Amino acid sequence: PVLLDWGHPGEEERAYGCADYINSLALDALRALREAHDGPIIVAGYCMGGVFALAMAQLAPMAVDGLLLLATPWDFSTEDSPAVSLPSPSTMLLRQFLLGMDPVPSAMINMIFHLIDPWAVQQRYAKFPHLTEAQQSHFLAIEHWLNDGVPLAQRVALETFVDWPQDNALHAGRFKIGRHWLAPEMVKCPSLV
Repeated sequence: PVLLDWGHPGEEERAYGCADYINSLALDALRALREAHDGPIIVAGYCMGGVFALAMAQLAPMAVDGLLLLATPWDFSTEDSPAVSLPSPSTMLLRQFLLGMDPVPSAMINMIFHLIDPWAVQQRYAKFPHLTEAQQSHFLAIEHWLNDGVPLAQRVALETFVDWPQDNALHAGRFKIGRHWLAPEMVKCPSLV
């Protein structure tokens, strides 16, 4: 397995949007992997990484033999979508709020996620005293992973917290990578979603 992790945005990455990460880093990593590996390459992505994996499969079809998407955001208009639909003035305020940070700190990202379901944290932790020691250890490891984020480049935060969920940009076909619009129907490799 090869894991792509973008880490803290450096000076160059602070100007990046999601498409820049895909074009400048993800596709280059995929090409390097294809050159070094003659076996099948299955690209997998979790959450926003699923959008990146989908883009890699669409834009480099000869390098991707299979696709696995886990909890990949796509259509924010569905009832089971984990997003808060904001009225237009609130969306504008969120955009302005994020424009005041560069990069957007991980604590702010966690807060935005907590607003989706404010009681979820309390409900999870209420069960903690009733878990076995092994279950508590597992629980804490998951919580650490969930809360151990990195800052996001400002444009990435705007895309993922405003454009994608509030404008439903992914499902509406308004996410462009270079000259290509992201379109799942263009992916022809075997896929599991």
